[in-house]
Amino acid sequence: MIEMPPLQFAETNGIRMGYYGAGPQTDKPPVVLCHGWPEIAFSWRHQIKALGEAGIRVIAPDQRGYGATDRPEPVEVYDIEHLTGDLVGLLDHRPTGYSAAGSSRPSTPLCASRSRAATRRHRMHRSRVSALRQGSTWRFRK
Repeated sequence: MIEMPPLQFAETNGIRMGYYGAGPQTDKPPVVLCHGWPEIAFSWRHQIKALGEAGIRVIAPDQRGYGATDRPEPVEVYDIEHLTGDLVGLLDHRPTGYSAAGSSRPSTPLCASRSRAATRRHRMHRSRVSALRQGSTWRFRK
């Protein structure tokens, strides 16, 4: 059985978000693995282990309402603005090992996704994401 790294937490966008991190904490941007419905970060356990062992910083959060992350009551706080804001805030949380707040370079070179929030994050926060992999398709920022 593959073990997960220790569960960590970040206060972001008005919620407490659970996430798993592996790999070295460097000044390089991390890879963020975003689950879709009805999954949790555990869905990425094989990729977390492989990327971490390859020396790549990887972060896999439980998104709003899932797993170890807070579940606010109002349905309105599950819109795309909140979901993408959660991910941007997570990247600015110092213990993830990287922050691009105030930087002109993208904070995430790759956002591997099974998640609509990550897809929208790529579109809504273009300066923060340099590439998105969804399924077998790569989308690079121009």
